[in-house]
Amino acid sequence: MRVSIRTRDLVVVSWPIAREDAERLLPRGLEPSAFDGRYLISVVAMRHEGKLRYGQINIRTYVDHAGEQAVYFLVTRVTVPGLVGVLMGAPFAPSRISVAHGTVDAPGLGVSFRYEVGEETDPGPVGRHELGIYGKSRLKAFRIRRGPAVWRRAALDEPLRVDPLVVYGLEPDAQSADVVYADAALLELESRPERLRLPTGRGKIEVP
Repeated sequence: MRVSIRTRDLVVVSWPIAREDAERLLPRGLEPSAFDGRYLISVVAMRHEGKLRYGQINIRTYVDHAGEQAVYFLVTRVTVPGLVGVLMGAPFAPSRISVAHGTVDAPGLGVSFRYEVGEETDPGPVGRHELGIYGKSRLKAFRIRRGPAVWRRAALDEPLRVDPLVVYGLEPDAQSADVVYADAALLELESRPERLRLPTGRGKIEVP
């Protein structure tokens, strides 16, 4: 069973990080994945429309699994209506979040930024991933199908606040961020995640 979600004001803000930083953010059994030799961490914000309307922010990095590049979710926060996703196994926690064109604010999470939208662009892999993984000792995975979307390049304005990345020991700034934006996008998600079994060391993840 799949759940269709219409999103608006989807913005992906990514920063390059060292491989060793990517590794320490991951649970044992996952390997970091590079984009053209660069390892990334991303803050992603959006608002969902439909029967349920809610804002969402997630913090993610990227991993390799079975020959496929996947998203690994470090943090996922939603406004209260989105907590219904917990019933389907989503790793959601509540937060006050405001997402609109050009602005994202989540004071409780310590995330706040503004951005200017520019010309159309190819978002690269960050706009095409179809596998999401989350969890610590017990990993779960789900599939994402993406509808067509028009992506645009964007640029951050100062001031910038991304406290969770600072807690991870990183130093995000507006100048080094890579930002892409889509006014609207359609996502189809599996309603139930699939459990993955971790190996004893870093390497492949096995599906039981």
